[in-house]
Amino acid sequence: MTCKLVLIEGLPGAGKSTHARWASEILAELGLETKLFLEGNLEHPADYDGVACFPEEEYRNLLSDYSTFAPIFEQNSVRRGSHFFLSYRKLREVDGLDFPEELANLMFRNDIYELPFEQNAEWIVQKWTEFAEIAERQEAIYIFECCFIQNPLTVGLVKHNVPKEAIHRYVRRLEQAVQNLNPVVIYVDQEDVDHTFRKAVEERPQTWSEGFIEYYTGQGYGKSCGLTGVDGTIEVLRCKRELALEIVDTLESTKTILNNTAYDSVKGKRKLAEFLSSSVVPHHFREIDSLIKRHSFMDILQSFDPILVGTFPIDIQVQGSDLDIACEVHDFEWFEDLVQRSFGHMDGFTMVRREVGGIERCKVNFRCEGWQVELFAQPVPTRSQNGYRHMMVEARLLKLFGESFKRSVIELKQNGVKTEPAFARLLNLDGDPYSQLLDLETWSDDALLNLLKKSSD
Repeated sequence: MTCKLVLIEGLPGAGKSTHARWASEILAELGLETKLFLEGNLEHPADYDGVACFPEEEYRNLLSDYSTFAPIFEQNSVRRGSHFFLSYRKLREVDGLDFPEELANLMFRNDIYELPFEQNAEWIVQKWTEFAEIAERQEAIYIFECCFIQNPLTVGLVKHNVPKEAIHRYVRRLEQAVQNLNPVVIYVDQEDVDHTFRKAVEERPQTWSEGFIEYYTGQGYGKSCGLTGVDGTIEVLRCKRELALEIVDTLESTKTILNNTAYDSVKGKRKLAEFLSSSVVPHHFREIDSLIKRHSFMDILQSFDPILVGTFPIDIQVQGSDLDIACEVHDFEWFEDLVQRSFGHMDGFTMVRREVGGIERCKVNFRCEGWQVELFAQPVPTRSQNGYRHMMVEARLLKLFGESFKRSVIELKQNGVKTEPAFARLLNLDGDPYSQLLDLETWSDDALLNLLKKSSD
């Protein structure tokens, strides 16, 4: 089953957001579509951030008592059963709406994360269930930071100090809600909680640390234990880490714990890439991903922002398909010298530099363990090169047109038709197929579907 959800967890300051961004970059470089949602994203598809929950009667009273705001409240509310959910923080921070203090306090008191523990759990589980039903029908891999384990822990332990069994049940319900997405869980661990929190206090604004300390010691577990100040907050965080690791151990989903105590970005990103390769990257990628790692292709070419493009990332490769790696190169002599030293011993090695359309380019070809490899270099950002752009257009068409269209593309390729001409032939595109495909970048989904319909008539 294909993984469609990557969950990044860890304590504040552990490196969750960094690992989440790395995960998005690693998967995107393989041509996989990702949707990254960091902590605090007001458009989060599975969580509520800055959303107030009102029973119907209270909501009607809100509209009546603050009639000036009623139209915009109604536009930014969603009804679920007998409750209304109002995205108040988005109105304030994105739309610039200025609430009177009494109204702002009312919104905060009704925030999803100010509700009693059981109510919070019910609403959040429902949101995750709805998200999973939508995500299951999509190709994208969602990457969430923080909301799977840390939010239940925060509301359960830090705020309400409920029994840990209740928090375990909450997380298990979330896991069950998204099980069809084949989620993987990555816990970014910091063994030295004291150092991690004090580092965060030093690096972040004083208002953040003051609010954080008050939240962690002024209620729930911290208050019940008489904890105060920085030292007290660290004790709550230690307890939170211990319970988080307990929860990770009980999960049925694929999971890993990445030790980030040393904050070693090179080692950390490599360990993350290794885990993603084995647990998230689709099966058809694994063999070539292993080949690329064995021969350090991306490490050798790292100065040139290398990206694997072509047929493999979008799963339309056939026997004999090349592994195409696009590179951004401005100093061609440096690039050619590096490539010659690194790959010149490979079978069938050739390297040709020439100018096309006023732009210098270098094409390198060789065989590695029986695979045909092509390096293509231009003084153009890799994501702006035609190879990458063609791949992204083709990925969109394959997703939009479905499995039958994909099989037709592969069949033409098996009969010797190149990739872009195969797409152009199936869509009855006249003229140069390479430029014709690029013209489709700006087309709407409806226009593309009409094009397919017309080509099928």
